[in-house]
Amino acid sequence: MGKNKTKVLIVDDSKTFQSITMEMLSLDKSIEVISHVTDPTLALQKVIEKRPDVVLLDIVMPNMCGIEVLEELMKINPLPVVMYSILTQDNTQKAFECLNLGAIDYLEKPTELSSFDLVMHAKKLIKKLKIAACVDISHYVEIYKKNKKFGNAKLPEKNSFVTKLVVIGASTGGVEAIQELLSGLPVIFPPIIVALHMPKLFTLTLAQRLDKSCSISVVEQNESCEVQLSTAYIVAGGKHADVSFIDNKIQYKPFNPNQDDVLVPSIDILFNSVADTIGESAIGIILSGMGDDGAAGLKAMKNAGAQTIAQDQESSLIWGMPGAAVKIDAVDHILSIKQIANKLNQIIEVI
Repeated sequence: MGKNKTKVLIVDDSKTFQSITMEMLSLDKSIEVISHVTDPTLALQKVIEKRPDVVLLDIVMPNMCGIEVLEELMKINPLPVVMYSILTQDNTQKAFECLNLGAIDYLEKPTELSSFDLVMHAKKLIKKLKIAACVDISHYVEIYKKNKKFGNAKLPEKNSFVTKLVVIGASTGGVEAIQELLSGLPVIFPPIIVALHMPKLFTLTLAQRLDKSCSISVVEQNESCEVQLSTAYIVAGGKHADVSFIDNKIQYKPFNPNQDDVLVPSIDILFNSVADTIGESAIGIILSGMGDDGAAGLKAMKNAGAQTIAQDQESSLIWGMPGAAVKIDAVDHILSIKQIANKLNQIIEVI
């Protein structure tokens, strides 16, 4: 066995999906499935015996659900875990719970079982497992939820801030970072738009969870609208979004991607539209994620006079996107996720 192989343990009660998963992973010779179990109660034993680099863990299983397995692993033998399940609204809620407990990432199981679809899905699965296996989970950001809402706070009738809009882009590791960032903002704040590489259903679940833990309102936005103060708009999974600025009003517009678009929602599309229309009255933030989506858009925003922020390497689960933005000199401030909210509160000014 090559010593550079990524060793994977599969925990899934479905023998059918175990077979499909192993067939997909066999497409990459640098992946080694060292064990697979259908009984989730054996997962910890196999982790101790086999010492995998990463665990692929189903969410819904009998005897012991994926959330319980994950809790045990993180207590006794912390290691990178990728959650894996059929995409349903209930399962997305559970997936976010797992991310809060320390899972690195998640992926929906394939529903189309044609050879072409399985090959395409295998590429995504292999990439996620390889990235997760390299993550130092000692840097994992813990999320502390805050249960504050508007109460009797009165919002201004119009956007009286010098900063008219804050835009945020993120991918792998971004859910935890976004939750930490948004929960640190005050009840009265300029509008925020968040583009996060996520499929349908996940963005709705994310918005619902964030809305409960943040002072500002958080919604998934699937239709065109005029953005409002003290609201964060999560771009709906499966859509791109851009903005226009007419009569001192910011209009948000989602639209369908092209068939061959890989990164949806695209952070670059959102950021570039902000650079073109709002310029120096905006703030751009790039958080944890793999690849370089958002780097060029953040550079365009900086060139247009906007202030730009990147999450630092130490607090990022994956420093691909922030690192790419730093590399092309698109960033004014490189900050830990705990520092970004404070920096925003310093930058935001009222007319």
